[in-house]
Amino acid sequence: MEMRKYILLVSVWFISLNISAQDIAINRQINALKRDTTLIYAEATMEKLKDAETNANTIFNMKLSEWVKLQYDMDLSDVELREIRLHRKEIQMMRYYLYRVFVYISKDSIKVEHPEPEIKEEKIMLNEEELEMVTLDSFYKIEPYIKLLESKGKLKAYGKFKNLPNNDLCYLFIYNKEGEIVAVMKHTADKVVNLKTLEQDMVTNYKNCGAIWFQLK
Repeated sequence: MEMRKYILLVSVWFISLNISAQDIAINRQINALKRDTTLIYAEATMEKLKDAETNANTIFNMKLSEWVKLQYDMDLSDVELREIRLHRKEIQMMRYYLYRVFVYISKDSIKVEHPEPEIKEEKIMLNEEELEMVTLDSFYKIEPYIKLLESKGKLKAYGKFKNLPNNDLCYLFIYNKEGEIVAVMKHTADKVVNLKTLEQDMVTNYKNCGAIWFQLK
């Protein structure tokens, strides 16, 4: 009987030594993690494991939110939470009769969603003269229209495409071999807009077509 008690006491002693060694190792691991400036961490010690987890995660989310706000000037809702759940780590241990929970994550694992900026399309509004231009549908109507502008004192210059001004605002009538006006373009230094479609366009898109340009005063 005495021998059994002795064996039992020795077994308990070895188990307690083993648990104590594990606790020391975990404590050292946690202390090393606390010194790591690349991490965000939080911890809590409570009588119940569930309470310790809840408190540790509450503190963790607060610290995470503060870091995201400071680093990116964004809210926690802008963080990719799936990445947080994937890379977040947790250590649990007993401290006497209490549960200790340590939660941490590497800052490099925190991915912030950057919403693509909304591209606002420039609304193209046609003036009265441009509205009249787009009604022309035939090459044979171009000359009468040019003469009308000239008679009203609105015409500054006109010519064939080879003499097109490079940087000044001008308009072009693009016509095909059948004499149909297929495009009316507003040509500026930085872009060309097709007044028929209200979209940016290029003269080179119209192969085997002729063009007449003109400028208004």
